[in-house]
Amino acid sequence: MGSLPSSPPGNAAGNYRVYASFGRSGPAPGATTSNWLESYNPSDNAWRHAGAMPGLPPGHVLKDFAMVTLAGSLFVIGGRLCRNETDVAVVPTVLRHDVASGEWSPCAPLATPRFCFAAAACDGRIYVAGGLCGLSGGARGTSAAEVYDPSADQWAALPNMGTRRYKCVGVPWLPGKLHVIGGFAEPEAEEQQQQKGTPSGAGEARKGGWLLEAVAKRSSAEVFDVRRGEWELAAGMWQLDVPPNQIVCVGGRLFSSGDCLNNWKGHIEVYDGKPIGIWSILEGSHLGDLSSLFPPAPELWRTSGRR
Repeated sequence: MGSLPSSPPGNAAGNYRVYASFGRSGPAPGATTSNWLESYNPSDNAWRHAGAMPGLPPGHVLKDFAMVTLAGSLFVIGGRLCRNETDVAVVPTVLRHDVASGEWSPCAPLATPRFCFAAAACDGRIYVAGGLCGLSGGARGTSAAEVYDPSADQWAALPNMGTRRYKCVGVPWLPGKLHVIGGFAEPEAEEQQQQKGTPSGAGEARKGGWLLEAVAKRSSAEVFDVRRGEWELAAGMWQLDVPPNQIVCVGGRLFSSGDCLNNWKGHIEVYDGKPIGIWSILEGSHLGDLSSLFPPAPELWRTSGRR
């Protein structure tokens, strides 16, 4: 999902739209598209069709891609292409949806095809990091990152993160800082190679240490300073070894409603980094069922940006 900031305050609700992607859960007679966008207007509590996602082969659906908003446009980035619930390919494609005109246009593709990755806009550019690049059962996460300049329609490689991560979440929080939070984390390839050359006892001990380190990194974030071009580790920022579902920044604070196992935990948690840097339950946010807040979605629809 993605939200589109508009002109400030005044009639705040009327200036914002929430965009969500939907995909068919199975073949539908006469269907001409498998992925499309809907926009939600909080001022009248209504969803509206915003257009089909172009370029997908008939009978295929795109999953685990990222959606990022920037300068009046919505960008659909990467993902994995599936047919009848079978993975077909990891794609590098990037599509741009002009919200005002409703038109779609292709953008320069990712250098590294990926899905289940972190993506966010920061200082007028789009950053992506981590994710999975293969479809096999043994596919591992990547630490690769890249940045997109919309004025030049060009991607450029960034320094790798310190950890391979996937199902991580990207959010701009502090000025000039991109936070890649949580995700499944793994040792780098060279660390695993070193393990193979150690005696069995020492190897098991080292393996146990790496597993503890991986759990610690799942509960951490990596912070990219866009001006210095460097990553640094923020230990304990997520505080769970289960990847987050989605995190947004509002008013200088981070908000989360769930993780990849529970999209809605029954309440909203908030993080401001002080005084002791823990997530706390937002007062008054307890709600057993979100369906009472929004009009129902049509049948056979499901969000497909993140599983």
